[in-house]
Amino acid sequence: MSRSQKFLDRSSIRIAAAVLPMLIGGSVLAQGPEPEFDHTATRFVLTGSHEDVPCEGCHGLGVFAGTPTDCSFCHDGSGIRAESGKPLDHVPTNNRCEDCHTSNTWEQIRFDHIAAIGSCASCHNGSGATGKPFDHIITNADCDVCHNTIVWDSVRFDHATVTEPCSTCHNGMEATGKPNGHIQTTAECDQCHTTRAWSPAFFDHSNVTEPCSNCHNGNEATGKPNGHFITNQECDMCHTTNAWDPDTFRHASPNYPGDHRRNLDCRACHPGNSEMVVYTDDPSLAPDCAGCHRNDYRTGPHKKHENPDVNYTVQELRDCTGSCHVYEDATLSQIKDTRNREHRVSDSDFD
Repeated sequence: MSRSQKFLDRSSIRIAAAVLPMLIGGSVLAQGPEPEFDHTATRFVLTGSHEDVPCEGCHGLGVFAGTPTDCSFCHDGSGIRAESGKPLDHVPTNNRCEDCHTSNTWEQIRFDHIAAIGSCASCHNGSGATGKPFDHIITNADCDVCHNTIVWDSVRFDHATVTEPCSTCHNGMEATGKPNGHIQTTAECDQCHTTRAWSPAFFDHSNVTEPCSNCHNGNEATGKPNGHFITNQECDMCHTTNAWDPDTFRHASPNYPGDHRRNLDCRACHPGNSEMVVYTDDPSLAPDCAGCHRNDYRTGPHKKHENPDVNYTVQELRDCTGSCHVYEDATLSQIKDTRNREHRVSDSDFD
């Protein structure tokens, strides 16, 4: 005998024991109070709202034994046994009612996504459950690639699965794009940014073919600060992409005498803070040393010839680094003493 048959037999015996004493000769005899049936002895314990449902609500036509215990037997939407059932817009699912609903109130729902059948989008389509908003990133990925079932707004996204260019999403509509004032470029975002942190940006100047000032103009990228040396030269004449400071300018003009031993500021020779060199002592002697050092010239040590003694003028020795001969007499035909290349801009002692 099967388990269900045993249950039916026991149920039938209990029903007969309760009903037969009331039936004598085909008539119902007055008896005492009807004994209360203990539903806990069955496979379906009455809890919550079920406690107030009359017996005939589930047991039609006086049939008690064999009544199905599945919720959907009564909650079938027909209204015969229960008024509530799956509405037309119910979330598509093969789960049992009790997986989500309780007997206290039909609207009290607890849902465990572990028991969910099918993909997220089968419910989260905007009809059955919350779906993609209008401004959602364009994607064919299922919801659980980014979202979790605990908190919908706690989004995790793995860019490692992305195969399209950054700008496909990061265009200012689907996802954050270039802000106003961004450097003008057609390069993809990952040329400078990473998926871990949008800032700071990393930029490899080795890929740049345009002049520095195309970006470093004070708008797209850092440009010349106030008080910067006035010049039309490009940034890389003085600066490097590894470090903006210190500058690394090297003079290429043939008139440049060389780096002085004393570390002169640019404005010592460029007092106007521009590329124009100002010869402060005697511009007529430019570009020689005397243009700036005429007032430093001393005639005494610079003898030209003897018999009689005559000294060189500053105009004659305007290039301090040239030769300086002392002649025997005014004919300048016989050299008495020779001093070659006596002065250097890099010398510690200008003698």
